[in-house]
Amino acid sequence: LGFGLILPLLPFYAEQYGAGKILIGLLVASYAAAQFLGAPVLGRLSDIHGRRPILLLSIAGTAAGFVLLGAAVPLAHWIEGVFGLQTAMTNALVVGILFFSRILDGLTGGNISVAQAYITDITTRETRAKGLGLIGAAFGLGFIIGPAAGGLLSNFGFAVPAYAAAALATLNLTAVFFFLSESLSEERRQELARSDRPTFNFKSLVTAFRLPDVGPLFHTRF
Repeated sequence: LGFGLILPLLPFYAEQYGAGKILIGLLVASYAAAQFLGAPVLGRLSDIHGRRPILLLSIAGTAAGFVLLGAAVPLAHWIEGVFGLQTAMTNALVVGILFFSRILDGLTGGNISVAQAYITDITTRETRAKGLGLIGAAFGLGFIIGPAAGGLLSNFGFAVPAYAAAALATLNLTAVFFFLSESLSEERRQELARSDRPTFNFKSLVTAFRLPDVGPLFHTRF
């Protein structure tokens, strides 16, 4: 839901401070690029240290990214006042902070994959599809409600949807901290930690695309 709140507004936010079309495209893509690099690392860390602490880390990073996104303009103007920057430099600084906020969110944005691993841990073969389907349904619902809610909140300023997304992430973080138990036993974590599989394997990714049963799913999502 938080991602959906800010995604449609991000191009307008950046354009207001002088970002061109190419830069806006890179800004929108920066989250996915950072997530592509960060998600496998978080997934591997969740195998070693458990799902719960990595979920907490991931959600905290998401909340921090949203706060930084909302604070980009006042933070840039504060730096402008301290160092006496020109308007053009301040605008560039705003866009730079927007990039940093999205990259931070992306690098720690492996919570979906870790949540899917959590569901896999606690479900049986018979109930696993249902559990994973519920995650997909929740994700889709967030994309339905989020953009509309973000558009309404933007009437009070571009920063408001970002702060609302940060509040939702903080609420999620609190719920995980107090109510979510660890799904991996100590024995299972030690077993996974001894595994010599690489954290990120491009060869395996290419092989997965070529599998007749799995490849079409990758192409559809791509």
